Amino acid sequence: MNVKMTMNRRILLINGSIRGTKGETHLYMEKLREGMERAGADVEVIALAEKNIVRCRGCFCCWRENTKKCPLNDDVPGILDRMTESDLVIFAVPLYVNNISSQMQIFMERTLPLCKIDFEKGRSGVYQHKQARKVPPLIFFGSCNLPEPSHLDIISLYADRVADAWHTEIVGKILRTEALLITTCPKCAEILFNDYLRRLALAGEEITETGRLSEFTQKRLNRVLIDKDIFTTTGLNYFLKD
Repeated sequence: MNVKMTMNRRILLINGSIRGTKGETHLYMEKLREGMERAGADVEVIALAEKNIVRCRGCFCCWRENTKKCPLNDDVPGILDRMTESDLVIFAVPLYVNNISSQMQIFMERTLPLCKIDFEKGRSGVYQHKQARKVPPLIFFGSCNLPEPSHLDIISLYADRVADAWHTEIVGKILRTEALLITTCPKCAEILFNDYLRRLALAGEEITETGRLSEFTQKRLNRVLIDKDIFTTTGLNYFLKD
């Protein structure tokens, strides 16, 4: 499905970094947002770290016939409404101990109302819950402070499974290794990341205009930027600095 996006389309960007607007994830997403808005998109950014999100209690009230509503009073219902009202949703999440951040996981566990209790066989041939609310196409941005792209395989797989569960599709994946160098290595930022951020903004324009990221753009954004032996030395300095 090739979704053609036009001007003033609504794009929701959900930042799952525990550091919220203070982390590298935010810096990358701001550049993506710049490109999307330049192309005419109406972009809303939600930093989960700045929202009141209570852990799921596993009570299944959102599925029970006599309730059909989550009893937890926080910001999640509003975020789910924003998701279903948007034309595209972008999730941005850093890697934490070979998984998505706890901030994002807590939120994802609260998305149960997007599905029904009933089962059906999905596109991948396995049973999953039926759709309760329509979710637009998704783009996932994953980042890590490690040099090899394979570290982000778990986020790539997670994105695919989430899309299947919500009966929607992934229209792009941006998987950024060496993410911390944008703020910790001025020379790297000047030589490598200035060009990368420019390409990221152009990708934002592409998302707005076409509704997806081309394979070419994804490969260009996901390529390794610096030799891993050089990175490991530079990256270590970040964790050891005062």
